[in-house]
Amino acid sequence: MKRFFLLILIALSIFTVSTYIFIPGTIQITSSSVMQASENGTERIIMNKETWSSWWNYNLKDSLSKVPTKNLVNYSLNGDSFEITELLYKAAKINIKHNSQSLSTKMILVPLNVDSTGVQWSYTIKSSLNPFERISQYLDASKVKNNMDQVLVHLKDYLQRDENIYGIHITRESTKDTTLVLTKVILANQPTTKDIYNAINQLQQFAKSNNTIPTGNPIYHIDPKENNKFQLMCALPISHPIKPNAQFSNISMVKGSFMVTEVIGGEATLNNAAKKMQQYFDDYHRVTMAINFTMLVSDRMYQTDTSKWISRLYYPVY
Repeated sequence: MKRFFLLILIALSIFTVSTYIFIPGTIQITSSSVMQASENGTERIIMNKETWSSWWNYNLKDSLSKVPTKNLVNYSLNGDSFEITELLYKAAKINIKHNSQSLSTKMILVPLNVDSTGVQWSYTIKSSLNPFERISQYLDASKVKNNMDQVLVHLKDYLQRDENIYGIHITRESTKDTTLVLTKVILANQPTTKDIYNAINQLQQFAKSNNTIPTGNPIYHIDPKENNKFQLMCALPISHPIKPNAQFSNISMVKGSFMVTEVIGGEATLNNAAKKMQQYFDDYHRVTMAINFTMLVSDRMYQTDTSKWISRLYYPVY
């Protein structure tokens, strides 16, 4: 009998010692991920409480939900509650409630490259001296980490789509049209749709009179000048170069790389998309090789409903 109790005592001793050896006095939990997005773009999404519901619920599963309150936003995942308590410089403090525990965690941004950003989310707790409570704390911490990992998966999926950050879908393309005929005109006011199509019609007539045919959609660029004037440049892709004159000239476009977005809507929508594209360029430290231009996909003179206008913005890049 004494031997039996001795074996139990030895087993308990080994269990206790093992608990202290394998579970440290301070349990540190860290969840991290690399986001395929710029640092600035990632920061705008994480450092704005209003955007959290978008990425938190991205690719929504039954286990995710959002419950807004008056001054803050609570989120839940697999029974845990997440509360954004404070936004800092490139960091956010998040309180996690797991069972009866209230865990103070911190999510920080780590710059890695121009097109990738690390996100590290961590917290620490003191381990109990009671070996059974110590094991329970460790198991709870593992569950919390799994939830943190899942949250970062949703954030990563969300950030990998440009439209979620900039509100526009951006692709990298090249142009097939390299020979164009160009005309420029100085106007006293912001060019209107009528001004643009007057120039395009002249290009079409000039091309026709020189026995060449358009090979693609017309493009235009508006450049502000001094004294509140504007220079309107319009170009038309053609099958072969034609003899220029004082009003019309040939240009050759290099088959380079362009960042492109398609826009449905009028000038206000186009201007907003242009601002978003510029923000994209700033975030990724991209430099344009030449002037950007707008391609007219739909004919605005026939389609009078501006909400149905289709245009494409082209920004040349290295």
